[in-house]
Amino acid sequence: MPSAVVALLVSAAGLVVLLAHPGVYARSSAYWWVWVPCCIAGGWALLSPAIPELRRLLTWSVAPLVGAVCLSLWLNGTWGNVALLELLSQLFLLWLSCWMARDALARGIAARALVAGCIALGAYAFVQSNGWDPLPSATPFEGRRIVATFENPNYLGNVAACALPLLLVFFLGAGKPYERLLTGLAVALSYGACILAGSRGAWLAGMAGTALACLGVVLAVRHGGLRMRWLDIALLALALAATTYVATRAPIIANAQGKVSVGERLLSARYIVSPHSRGAEAKKSDEGAPASATSVQLGDVQVNDTTINHRYFIWRVAWAMVADQPLVGVGYGAFADHFPRYRDGLRSDPWYSSLIETQQYENTRYAHNEYLHLWAESGALGLLGFMWLVGRLGGWLIAGLRRGASPYAWSLVAALVAMLLHSLVSYPLRLPFNGLFFWVCLGVALGEQGEKRFNNNNL
Repeated sequence: MPSAVVALLVSAAGLVVLLAHPGVYARSSAYWWVWVPCCIAGGWALLSPAIPELRRLLTWSVAPLVGAVCLSLWLNGTWGNVALLELLSQLFLLWLSCWMARDALARGIAARALVAGCIALGAYAFVQSNGWDPLPSATPFEGRRIVATFENPNYLGNVAACALPLLLVFFLGAGKPYERLLTGLAVALSYGACILAGSRGAWLAGMAGTALACLGVVLAVRHGGLRMRWLDIALLALALAATTYVATRAPIIANAQGKVSVGERLLSARYIVSPHSRGAEAKKSDEGAPASATSVQLGDVQVNDTTINHRYFIWRVAWAMVADQPLVGVGYGAFADHFPRYRDGLRSDPWYSSLIETQQYENTRYAHNEYLHLWAESGALGLLGFMWLVGRLGGWLIAGLRRGASPYAWSLVAALVAMLLHSLVSYPLRLPFNGLFFWVCLGVALGEQGEKRFNNNNL
C-alpha cells in the first residue's frame, strides 16, 4: 500500500476525531472507529521494508514503557482495563506515522489536513465567541468558555498552541500564493483560538514551541535554506494584530463570580505560588484580589484562583497514590477508580477546605499532570519507561537538528516540546485527538529525519 494512501487515511481519521462535536458524536467513539481502518492499513506498514535503524530505535524505545504498564496491570489484577489498548493504539500510530512520513507526498498530505482542520477549528471558536453557534452546547461550560468542538477549553488551547509552530513554518515555506493565504489564515485562527480558550498552560507552552520553531527558521535563513518574504510576513503580523483585537474584545471566562479578560486571566497565573490564603489576610479580600471568575471567598479562606487551587489538591491526591504504591502504581488506567478513596482520605487537608463545593465532590479522572498521573498509575517504572521513550527519541531528533535539519523538522520538535510542557499542568496525551496529534507528530518527525539520514548514508 503506498505511503500516500496511508497518509490520506490517517489524515481523514484525524479530521474526523478533531471535528467531533460532543453534541453530534463522541470523540472517543470516533477514535476507535477510525482506528480500525488504520490498523488494516498499518498491517502493510508493519510487514513492509523499513529503515532498520528506525525499527530498532522504536522497538527499544517503547519496550520499557509497555513492559512497565503490563507489570502494573498484572500486579494489580486489572488486565481488563481498556487503557492498555489505548496506549498500544497510540504506539501503533507512532510506528504507522514514522513509516508513512518517509514519503514527501505523504508528509504534504498530512500537512494540508492539519491546515484544513485548524482553519475549521479556529473559525468555529470565533463563531462561538460571538454567540453564533448553530449547535447546542453539550458541555458543562454552557457557553461560559470557548471550547470549539472539544469538551474542555484546555483541550482546544492545547491543540491550537501545539499546531501554531507547525502552521507558522508551513506559512514561511509555502511556495504558491494560495498556499500562503490558507496557511496564514490557519496561523491567525489557531492563534485566536488559543487566546479564546483561556488556557494559561497552553499559552505558555505555545510561546515556548513557537520560539523554538523561530530558532529553526533563523538558522535556515542564515544557511540559505529558506527565503523570507517580508511583505507576506508583514501581512501576517497585521492579521495577528487584528486577531488579537477581535479575540480580546469580550471576557473569555464568565460565571457567577464575575468576568475575566484575557489580560486578567494571564496575570492570574501569579497566584500559582499562593492560590489561597487564610485569616487576617483573607479578611482583606476587598482590598486584595478582586472577585472574579477565578477568585472566590469561602468563609475565612480567600481562594485567589480556583483552578490552580484545585490542581494543587489533585496533585496531593495523586501523590498519596504514589506514596502507597511507588514502584508499580495503583494500576495503569485506574486513577479514576482510586481517586474518591484517596480524596476522602484528605478531607482534613488544608487544601480541601479551600475548594469550592463542586470541586470537593468531583471524581477527577486525571491528575492534571501527565508525569504524576503515570507515576500514580504505573509507578516509578512506568514513569521511567516514558521518560526513556521521550529521551531516546528526543535525543535522536535533536541530534538531527544539530546536523542542520529543515525548519519543518524544527517545527515538529517544537510542537512536541509544547505538548510535553503543557503536560505539566494538563493531560493531553490521555485525550483522543490530542494524544493522536502528539504521537503522529513524533512519528512524522522520526520518519522525515530517518529518510534523510538513510539517503545521506547511501550517497
